[in-house]
Amino acid sequence: MKQYDKKFTDNHCSDFVIFIDGKQCVARSGQSILQIARENGIYIPTLCDLSKLSPTGACRMCIVEEENGNVIASCKSYPNPSLKPVRFRTNTEKLQKYRNQIMSFLCINHPLECGVCDKSGECELQDKVLESKVSIQPYFAIQKQQDFVHFHNKIYNEGLCIMCERCARTCNEFVGNNVLTVLSGGFHSKIGVDFNAYCEDCDECVSVCPTGAMFSQRFTYTSNAWELDKRDSICLHCSLRCELRYEVKCNIDSQQEVYRIKNDAHIKQLCHAGRHNFLRQNPFSDTFLHASAIDSYVAYPFIKNPLAKDFLLAEVLDRVEALRIGTNVTNEEAYLANMLATKAKKKLYCNEALRYSEFLQILTALSLEDSKDNSLIQDIRTNAHAQNVVIVLGSYLYDEMPVLRSDLAKNALKKGSKNVWISTIAEERFQSDLSLKYEVHTELGIAILLLHVFKEKLQRNIMLNQGTTDNRMCKIIESTREALAWLNELDLAYIIAETAISEYELERLQNLCNYEAPLEAQVHANEQQSQRNIYVASNMNCADIRILVGQDFYLCDDYRIIAKILSAIHHAIGENISLISYDNIHGIGAICDLDYDEGLFHSVLGIRCNAEFSIAPMPYAPYIVSQDSKEYCPSSNADNMDSSVDSSNTDLPSCCLSQESLQNYCPILPLQFLEGTYIDAHLNLVKLQPSFVDNGFGGISNAMPQGVGYQNPNLDLLDICREYLELSEEYLIEISQKLPFIKGKKEFCFDTLQSSLQCPSLMSQSYKDFTIAYPKEINFSESGGIFIYKAAMSGNFSFYRNEYYSKQFATNGDVVHGILKVSEQFCIASKLQDSEIITLQIGRQAIRVKVLLTSFLKGMVAVLASDVIVDSNKYFGFKRI
Repeated sequence: MKQYDKKFTDNHCSDFVIFIDGKQCVARSGQSILQIARENGIYIPTLCDLSKLSPTGACRMCIVEEENGNVIASCKSYPNPSLKPVRFRTNTEKLQKYRNQIMSFLCINHPLECGVCDKSGECELQDKVLESKVSIQPYFAIQKQQDFVHFHNKIYNEGLCIMCERCARTCNEFVGNNVLTVLSGGFHSKIGVDFNAYCEDCDECVSVCPTGAMFSQRFTYTSNAWELDKRDSICLHCSLRCELRYEVKCNIDSQQEVYRIKNDAHIKQLCHAGRHNFLRQNPFSDTFLHASAIDSYVAYPFIKNPLAKDFLLAEVLDRVEALRIGTNVTNEEAYLANMLATKAKKKLYCNEALRYSEFLQILTALSLEDSKDNSLIQDIRTNAHAQNVVIVLGSYLYDEMPVLRSDLAKNALKKGSKNVWISTIAEERFQSDLSLKYEVHTELGIAILLLHVFKEKLQRNIMLNQGTTDNRMCKIIESTREALAWLNELDLAYIIAETAISEYELERLQNLCNYEAPLEAQVHANEQQSQRNIYVASNMNCADIRILVGQDFYLCDDYRIIAKILSAIHHAIGENISLISYDNIHGIGAICDLDYDEGLFHSVLGIRCNAEFSIAPMPYAPYIVSQDSKEYCPSSNADNMDSSVDSSNTDLPSCCLSQESLQNYCPILPLQFLEGTYIDAHLNLVKLQPSFVDNGFGGISNAMPQGVGYQNPNLDLLDICREYLELSEEYLIEISQKLPFIKGKKEFCFDTLQSSLQCPSLMSQSYKDFTIAYPKEINFSESGGIFIYKAAMSGNFSFYRNEYYSKQFATNGDVVHGILKVSEQFCIASKLQDSEIITLQIGRQAIRVKVLLTSFLKGMVAVLASDVIVDSNKYFGFKRI
């Protein structure tokens, strides 16, 4: 009987013992010899293996020797726990000889280009050649034809490829894009590129390549790997806060510069924005400003002075009625903004955090304390449990949170889970078992249809918990009965018609939700419910359902009713509904006393967001204001109007003054150069560290061209408001000790804070008692026509944030405020052309956007990415000016 020909999947057997190099190692069923060795600190060399991928045994470097002398690949060999303890050796003379021969074979045709190869200095092939002591090349082979394949800012060099298959497996198995494939052909095997597949340009294939076969054109010939200093930090572009590493060195002008971003590619992932969206230099440094100031006139004709001269905080606070904070401010900045609003007796706005907090409180009002966190998202991301069905409601997840979307794809591939996407946007890139497209402004209807789908589960939950004396469960049963009684009174046919979800699609959804899970998945699900101490008998022996609720649902007008409906479902499916948070709305909701934002521009001070007065890394491009709104223009002087607008057109609204707009702007360091903390999507407190600290911060008074002078720039929000708030703290991270979820914790220290600090149930700290009645009638607003969907400035859309303004925001001197992704049908219906620059009416604003025709979008809803919109609504009618 062979001991290693099968991977055991019973993870519930007791541990057993094996011996590796004489060391006793405790192993678990389903673990390979390589995994057991790594857990016990025993080194086995590999070239093709990655912890985040399933093993293939392509390189054969991980071979180990059995007691009987047999040589096996440790990555694909699984000890049998039912047999007596077995022994393996990892570094015998026989193994050293085999590894030497393997490395010699891999290097037969490998070009000697180490002097100019981007991978030199961090090349795993170099390391293994030295480690296996390859001194001469004993083999010879006919030189095969080499090719260079260019695709999406990358180049694949066949001559350097050792066919470890890492890149293709990472793209398919981990990222879920299926761009790369293995073209088997013996000695002529190579990696194939599917140019018809969608490539996110995340460079995961480059990061996992052990040689220089897959390399990025962005980094080629810019620096040697060993010259770069490594600075650990976190990604700024969504609430997952993935760990990353800035690689920095001084350029020819002796200024520090970020050359690239990397991460621990063996176990983790970065999306396109996380890897490529960064500032190479400090925008306030002497050299950068001197070099770019004149160029700014060309790139941004609205910028007459890239740094404001006079911005007196006390005077500004006297003139404004409220403060608005961006969703990506740090916890420390949110705390200071709350102090400013309190002292100045002004309102504080952040609709995203306010709605999120209220929605979460209603949803989890009757939940156990330990189930109010976002452990569901953590489970999905780590594959900790097999999720049978994951329903994503109202989120453009593919671009707003690419890594979470990849995690869902991995679960489908490895765990056999079913993904359901329910959105207003028809997207071909979403790989799902069921995709439901509903009409705009009918989120309430979708919640009602979900209540109908889970009706039997709710009824069963009532039946199985009748007679309970538990006060919490009694309230849950009462709430469930109320929801079911209301559902029975509704006209379901009307709701189906208005949402445009067919009965056939509802039936498919219902069948998926009753999907019979594999036995292993059921055991995991039941164990998890038991560990969380949640009694939900109605969830036994059926699909383990997870529902992720996106921004479209908690920012719509009916968000409170929807939260109450989902609360009934929440308890019927094991409290498995979680909200998808964006940026730092967790932290903002826990720190700030927020008021509802009506989306006004004037008489508002914006902190890292747009308003009449703004504290931001870059001035916001002036936008047009509607004549029919209550908003007004700072001036009607025709000489100062936006040059891109034809003033002879009487249909155009009046324009804002670029000169006056800049007088109301105060610069602040981009987040990339700050220290601070965030609350991530898992309710962990994570540490933000700067890409580098520039000694030139603040020294730019003499570096600017004539007429572009600036005196003593403020660096962070604490510098700006220290005097007004009468604070003694010198550094922004000293504010961390005052945060409500840290205050009183003497053990907290920013410098020693490792990866995360759990902050459970943040939103319950400011709990409000919501009394919500179900409406007697359901009426939907007109949803026909063509619409614009305002995406969250998260993930891959973060390129269009204020602090990352670049020349993509100007075309031939024509300033744009963002991009509009459209389908071919949308273009035909609205008479648009690809790359055309148009003016759109968005709420009270009229903005300039660049049209981007995309093949993967379908239908009559376009996606807008713009950081100047002050209205928190998600949908706007298409109005071209």
